[in-house]
Amino acid sequence: MMFAVLCQACYPATYDNEAPAEADAGVHVMLTPAGLSRYATANVNAALRDLIASLQIPTLAFRIAGFDVELSGGRFSAITVGGVSFRLVADEAYLRIANTSLAFLFQLAITQRSFPYLQDAGTLEIAIEDLAAGAYVEVRFPDPACRARYQLAPVRAQLQVKTFRVKFRCGLQVILNALSGLLTSVIEAQLNGELGDTLLTSISEGLLGMLASMPQESRSVASADVISDQRPFAGIEVRGGLLHVAYTGQRAMLEPVTRRCEGWFDAEIAPPPAYYSNSDVQYLLERSVFNAGFALYLQRPSNRAVSERVAIANLTLLEFRNTGARLRVDVEADGRSEALLYLEPVVLTSTRGGTGVFGISLAHLVSSPTLLTAAEVALLEAHVAASFAPYDYSVDNVLGAVLSSQVVCYVDRSWVHIGVDLGAE
Repeated sequence: MMFAVLCQACYPATYDNEAPAEADAGVHVMLTPAGLSRYATANVNAALRDLIASLQIPTLAFRIAGFDVELSGGRFSAITVGGVSFRLVADEAYLRIANTSLAFLFQLAITQRSFPYLQDAGTLEIAIEDLAAGAYVEVRFPDPACRARYQLAPVRAQLQVKTFRVKFRCGLQVILNALSGLLTSVIEAQLNGELGDTLLTSISEGLLGMLASMPQESRSVASADVISDQRPFAGIEVRGGLLHVAYTGQRAMLEPVTRRCEGWFDAEIAPPPAYYSNSDVQYLLERSVFNAGFALYLQRPSNRAVSERVAIANLTLLEFRNTGARLRVDVEADGRSEALLYLEPVVLTSTRGGTGVFGISLAHLVSSPTLLTAAEVALLEAHVAASFAPYDYSVDNVLGAVLSSQVVCYVDRSWVHIGVDLGAE
């Protein structure tokens, strides 16, 4: 069983640069095993909700002491994973699940093969209270030219069931009393065999699929024609003990009929290093994410015009730190110009179906204006707040994010990440 992330086409929209290099990536994510473990532990239960509803357990049939037993219609009723850890080896990711409990339900049919040919039907519920599992999963690309499509192929898996309970509900309890011990032994063998493999493969695919769900998409705000171009360059790769994801993240104008994207990406970015310092990450963020949005914003005269007297000449993200951004707003009034400096926090402000939106507003003026009145400054700030939303930066895959504790740039010994601190409590 394989989990595949597919698009209708590899790149359904066309772009100014149809073959960007990885060095042009606007967003790089590099996660160490510790960061992966934090991410997966924080998000595993959300990833498994759909799994519980959709996964069908294969029918099991076996013979015990002269009785044919069939378990059919198996489905999960509950899964809770307490901890997930990762180890990265060569091109494989080793996923280990611990402190796990789950329950699933079967339809049970029992038929005696000889006289008096007793038959019975009911349900069988299996509750596993302490499960440990591990799986090696390899990332494969059926079409090397299309990194948006990948498959997560389990290479080998191990599952260990430590304690479990079996609950039977049938009409002829005498049959179950006779078979319960043998039936429990068969169930245990299945959990450590075919049934366990199905379970473990499904959980690992769901987790890694969520982790790497960065297919090419054109993310827009409402009906705006400003999109966040999210093309992966290398899909997901294991490199030197790090899981690496790189995609464009740049802003582009989308022509909806022709699906043509005209982007703004004239910044020169050096090839990505093996490890990102804070300043490296901030540089990528400044040049290729926010300033791209500012450039598109200023292309429209209606966005520049604040009032009959005041107009915006330029918007620039001068500096970014974990605590916020330093913005320069060049304004013109009566033929003269002035630069206003703002210090603004950059946080995840909203989520829509797993997509997060980062935005910058003008609210904390730190310079003293001489050209604009206080009323005109307030009008400028209100104008940007009302018109800039379509140019905010959106990013996929923020399940489990806590809005009140997010930062855009997060670097520590566990991981290097642009976007959301998905390991926050």
